[in-house]
Amino acid sequence: MRPFSSQKAVLDALSLGLTALAVFTVLYFFVVRSFWIPSPSMVPTIMPGDRVFADMLSYRFRRPRRGEVVVVKVPPSAAAEGDIFIKRIVAVGGQEVQVTDGKLYVDGKPPSEPYVADIDPRQQFPLARVPEGTVFVMGDNRPNSKDSTFFGPISDDHVLGRGVFTYWPPGRVGILR
Repeated sequence: MRPFSSQKAVLDALSLGLTALAVFTVLYFFVVRSFWIPSPSMVPTIMPGDRVFADMLSYRFRRPRRGEVVVVKVPPSAAAEGDIFIKRIVAVGGQEVQVTDGKLYVDGKPPSEPYVADIDPRQQFPLARVPEGTVFVMGDNRPNSKDSTFFGPISDDHVLGRGVFTYWPPGRVGILR
């Protein structure tokens, strides 16, 4: 039996702490990240004050897809509070988008959008083709969303992660659809 060494115990604890910190850092920046939602732009899917986990790994292996809830880095042209938004991809590169009387049309057809809370019949966006390598994002609460109808398409490089799960408050825990 080896004698107890306080020096070894301290080194073991320090090693364990540094390993845990390294694992947490990798997970936080490259795998999953938490975001607090301050605005009503995604109501009813995400409410103000909700906390959401985003998968930060998926888009390293594939392109963003239409219908996904995403965390995006806002372009400077947005002149918005904060530099990160959470929105839904409504069109991807190569598709045509248009908003007429508040209704979205993608490639000339209105998509099924059961998650949209409300529309503003005054909202208009002229017919435009989404450039390759970009996505067109909108909030589910269209009248209260600053989105691609204001600042244009977002580069795929600015799509940081895919919103996957609401974890707070407890009554709103669930998968984002």
